[in-house]
Amino acid sequence: MKAPDHTYHNRLLVIGDNAINVAVSISDYYTIATASSKSEAIRCLAERPQLVILTTVIENESALNVLASIRQTQAESPEQAIPPVILLLEAADKQALTQAINLRCDDIIIGNYSALELRTRTEMILYRQRARDDLHREVDLLREQSERDPLTHLFNRRAFASHAKRELLKTQRSQQSTTLLILDIDHFKTINDTHGHPVGDEVLVSLSERVRQQLRGYDLIGRHGGDELVILLPHTDLIHSERVCTKLLDAIRHPPFSTRSGNISIFGTIGGATFTSTDSLSVNQTLEALFEFADAALYRAKEEGRNRFRCLEMEASTATPLTLSRQNGVIS
Repeated sequence: MKAPDHTYHNRLLVIGDNAINVAVSISDYYTIATASSKSEAIRCLAERPQLVILTTVIENESALNVLASIRQTQAESPEQAIPPVILLLEAADKQALTQAINLRCDDIIIGNYSALELRTRTEMILYRQRARDDLHREVDLLREQSERDPLTHLFNRRAFASHAKRELLKTQRSQQSTTLLILDIDHFKTINDTHGHPVGDEVLVSLSERVRQQLRGYDLIGRHGGDELVILLPHTDLIHSERVCTKLLDAIRHPPFSTRSGNISIFGTIGGATFTSTDSLSVNQTLEALFEFADAALYRAKEEGRNRFRCLEMEASTATPLTLSRQNGVIS
């Protein structure tokens, strides 16, 4: 009899000298692979079964010793994590039970068992596994929702600051430069007033995606509010940050943005600040200083006519941001 519709067609791996006999007893309900050697077991584990059933002996070696060896491989290669394990023991051996517990076996069946018992134990573990997976997905979704701007799906202000501080801590240890950019859409209010907020939202979403595509995988981008985006460029000095600004503004200018109201040409203005991290400033102070100087650079770029960028290079000699000096003459 085949499994009823509500049964999940999970992939199981049975390991041991009598793996085939065990597999046959529940083969109507699952897709089952068998392994009668350690090398076969390792190969089959790479295919990521949902559950492992381990019999007592594998090639005249204790199955638990084989499991211990596999666990060691797992510790060295976490991506090859072992799924839940059911151990089948012929007798209640205290040493084997202790070893099984230490090796984190999820269930132990001692002595004779029926196919129904094995399937029931299997389903209980699979159910718990599915519940854990569902919970992890829900937690990940909630974390994603708490960190992301609902319109652009970029980091929101709080999440950007949190991730930025972690990146700054890394660059502080390596004494490398970091750049913060603030990008403002020129005359965005006019777009909203002329075409309506839904069109303005379309532009924001499309522009955010264009900007994201110009960045490296480890760069951070967030929506700081309204039409303002913030970008953190780790390991980026002043010269390279200016190249990034040029790329971003070119990507915004061309081609025009396609919206429900037709094509709309957009221009942007960027203010940037580059800082080589030292121990003289805390991570919080560094981030505050980056925002302060990037905002000042943005203000000057707007004063000069918009549709351009201006960047600063900052230098710290003491533990207070008040001693930061503006190095490249953009702001006098």
